[in-house]
Amino acid sequence: MQLATRDLTTAFDHLVNIPASLVGAVLNGYGDLDLSSLLSLLPSDLFSGVSLSSIEVAMPGLLSEGGSLFNALGLGIDLSGVTLTLDPGHAPGALGSLVDLGQELAEAIGPLHCAGGRSF
Repeated sequence: MQLATRDLTTAFDHLVNIPASLVGAVLNGYGDLDLSSLLSLLPSDLFSGVSLSSIEVAMPGLLSEGGSLFNALGLGIDLSGVTLTLDPGHAPGALGSLVDLGQELAEAIGPLHCAGGRSF
């Protein structure tokens, strides 16, 4: 748009800021990515009376908080004429997800406990 209005100074500023914007997106995340245009590739009726009207994914960065990929999904679901909208939460970042990795591994390989409190 800046070239159409012949605002070369602003166009040059945007060009110079591209590397900083790219590094910011890699470290902090991009934001929400709307994938609604891809819904036409899915079957039109997934379940009886249920269809998807929108889908979004929160794009994480390396320094974003940890979490689940399901927290990053946002869906618009039509239930027989009633629309349910689930907004995307926070996206799981690679380094943030590694913070609790030690605890998760310890729980996974730790002793099993039965209902009586005895270990195996």
